[in-house]
Amino acid sequence: MDMEGTAWTSLYTAMHAHQEQRPFSRATLRRIGLFARPHRRRLAHFVLLSVITAVLVVATPVLGVSVRAVSPGTRD
Repeated sequence: MDMEGTAWTSLYTAMHAHQEQRPFSRATLRRIGLFARPHRRRLAHFVLLSVITAVLVVATPVLGVSVRAVSPGTRD
């Protein structure tokens, strides 16, 4: 079996495994919080820029439709 086939087989096996799905414990969430604490400012900037980018991605086609509705003489 080639390397790509092995990778796809491993991915399929991992995705369809019947493992017990446990929710995060408070201790795990606390460890994640303690790890992320020094990076709060960068994480906040990342989330803010992600939200702004998502809004712009959605707004671009909406603005295009509204401009075409206002100026019917233009062509695509």
